[in-house]
Amino acid sequence: MNINLEKLIIKYRLREVSKDDFMDSLPKELFENPDYLRNVFLSVIKEKNSDKLQNALVLLWFTGQEKEQIDILNQLLLEDWHTKYEEIIKEVQKQKNPNSIPFIKEAIQNKYEYLLSYDTGVRQFINQCGYALNSINTKDSIDVIYELSKSSNFILKDEMLYRVSKINGKNDYERNY
Repeated sequence: MNINLEKLIIKYRLREVSKDDFMDSLPKELFENPDYLRNVFLSVIKEKNSDKLQNALVLLWFTGQEKEQIDILNQLLLEDWHTKYEEIIKEVQKQKNPNSIPFIKEAIQNKYEYLLSYDTGVRQFINQCGYALNSINTKDSIDVIYELSKSSNFILKDEMLYRVSKINGKNDYERNY
């Protein structure tokens, strides 16, 4: 990401630039060429900079290229250096892309330092991943939920058993907090 674009995003995030002025100042190529944004994300991944990732996500949402960048979002679910897991899994869930299933399955079982750093982080992320798998709603995604409901990880098992009860239409599983 070039320094001028980065400064513009920071000004927007600090509300020093209006939404309209921000949109007018973005490079036209950002909207016309999905590789432009892809290269921004690849640069951020290479740098492993969580603040720059937030800036790239701002660009993603302003350009409406979420579907074109789903492979990047999937990859970001597996990166261990950032703090944007919840935002990313919410976007992946919206996409309902079956290609995301193996990434969600792996991410849900990872222990990310950032999520471990606050009390509800891990459980909340696991819950969101289960919701994302359920929203994809394919045989493969539902099979992953059932598979993970047998996990030896207590929180993962608890959240997936809750999800299974919803899938079965019972909605009677009480999570053990």
